[in-house]
Amino acid sequence: MIFSSPASLTAGHLFSYSLDCLDAVHEHDQSNESDFVQVFPNPANRSLTIQAEAMQHVRIYDITGTMVYQATVKSGEEKIDISAFETGLYLVQVETAMGVATRRVTVIR
Repeated sequence: MIFSSPASLTAGHLFSYSLDCLDAVHEHDQSNESDFVQVFPNPANRSLTIQAEAMQHVRIYDITGTMVYQATVKSGEEKIDISAFETGLYLVQVETAMGVATRRVTVIR
């Protein structure tokens, strides 16, 4: 979205633009890294499973960018209890020997 005048810079447009950028990055990550990282279920309620070969670290960030979970992983699967997470959108960052992948996950109640 390109803004043509200052009058068009409303909070709704600015927010929409930010989400469009996040979607574009997310779609790029998904297409390039879908072969080596799986995060499910999505949406999630009580637990989240992450599967990846040569997984090293998992970090989860809330929508404000605050890290709410961090773990060093030495297996190909990590099960995370998310029952204490608030309802909302989270970014799951998975570091493997092949690179870093980021997934969006929605927590519901």
